[in-house]
Amino acid sequence: MKNLKTELIIPNQIELIYLVRKFIQEMADLCNFSEKKIMKLVLASDEAFTNIISHAFEKDEDGKISIIANITPLRLVLSFVDEGVPFSENLVPKYDPIIENQEIIDTKGLGLFLIRMNVDDLEWLNYGRNGKELRLIINREKEELDTFSNEDVEEEKIEVILAPEQNYTIRLLKDTECIRISQCIYKTYGYTYPNEDLYYPDRIKSLNSNGELISAVAVDEAGDIVGHYALERPGLGKAAESGQAVVEPEHRGRNLMTRMRTFLEEEACRIGIFGIFSQPITNHVLSQMVNEHFGSHVAGVTLALIPETLHIKKMKTTNSKRVTSMLYYKSVAKRPDVFIYVPLHHQEIIEQIYENLGLQYSLAKGKSHEGEGKTEVKFHSGWGFGTISVINSNSSTAVEVKRALNDLCNFALSKDVYLELPVNYPRTPELCVESEKMGFFFSGIGPDFGNDFDTLRMQFLNCDVNFSEIQIVNDFGIKLFDYIMQERKRILGIEEHIDA
Repeated sequence: MKNLKTELIIPNQIELIYLVRKFIQEMADLCNFSEKKIMKLVLASDEAFTNIISHAFEKDEDGKISIIANITPLRLVLSFVDEGVPFSENLVPKYDPIIENQEIIDTKGLGLFLIRMNVDDLEWLNYGRNGKELRLIINREKEELDTFSNEDVEEEKIEVILAPEQNYTIRLLKDTECIRISQCIYKTYGYTYPNEDLYYPDRIKSLNSNGELISAVAVDEAGDIVGHYALERPGLGKAAESGQAVVEPEHRGRNLMTRMRTFLEEEACRIGIFGIFSQPITNHVLSQMVNEHFGSHVAGVTLALIPETLHIKKMKTTNSKRVTSMLYYKSVAKRPDVFIYVPLHHQEIIEQIYENLGLQYSLAKGKSHEGEGKTEVKFHSGWGFGTISVINSNSSTAVEVKRALNDLCNFALSKDVYLELPVNYPRTPELCVESEKMGFFFSGIGPDFGNDFDTLRMQFLNCDVNFSEIQIVNDFGIKLFDYIMQERKRILGIEEHIDA
């Protein structure tokens, strides 16, 4: 059985709800849904149909409601389409099922609550003068797929109906809008996005308030947020990481990502940030090309950074292993010249990186002096990797790094460990050699990754990498990747050929 799409057009008369129920039951039967699942779907559909009649049309106003059922091998999508009063879910009060005062029972928002509770996903699409659509999405379980062949499953394409062309406003996020960011992230990634903060509106609000997150949003003509792009500044250093970039599928292809990025660069310059870095993935080249378009330059390669569990909804993204990322950096304000202490055996490639970035530097030489060592160790559970950041080093720092590496790999079960060494410290060349004895290998340069210094980036892999999937668009990026692969082979004694 191939994909099936059918439609019921019905007048906006509540007494005809029995026809809606019959239609929904027939579609659910075709999907082999259980009786319990059918009951939940019928309840959600009852609420959807009733709400449209109650709120979309004036009393005694004649109208029609189209109910479109789209059955695919993986899901049933029910679309309720009408040309009544425009709707925004933000105008519906949030229903709280936990009622503390039993004498005061407010049922406002109950219908929407019941719909959400009985389907897997819920979407609203506004078409301006052409009306609006409410989509109920119900996923099919494995045992419900016997009426479709495997070929049907592989060929499924999710249809996205684009919103009407319109003007968009790019601005900073307001405190009252944080819930929309969580919803945008969910709509794009489900619950697979590694940064858990984005699923908590209160955290988004707090991070924006203290400056560790700078959120730009794209707002459509209806006043709804349809895109988000942010700069992350943990520790409030002089470099910010761009990311958390999402545009809702119905509004893609409108240049919103570029406009939000341009807005953030201007904001970064205004508040005194020197540069913006990002880590586009290498299993496809689009995100790298976006960074090239923005005028960013390659500074490193981070192997196996992205968890294989990351999934982008409405896109085919199946990763059997962790995904490698490039490291791009763009200056947005002139920074002071820096003095750097670098290992002799990496000096040539490090100088090429600085020249590629267009950053001024001077090679420094000097004896290390004993002082207070300071090292920060973190395990990023959502991402599955650990970081060891050396702030100040002394003769015992190598021992601390080795102990941290052991703890991250054996106790936290970190898939990768990334080591940041301060290039403004005379002991860094020596510490680089010591870390290579532990299995770390060269990864690149992190401009302003310390609060007031650049870092020499090293990496330790505790997982497999699918090198055959790595695609790099930048010529210097390819050269740097080849250098890193040679260093990995040298450090680990690997003899086999590695495909780039």
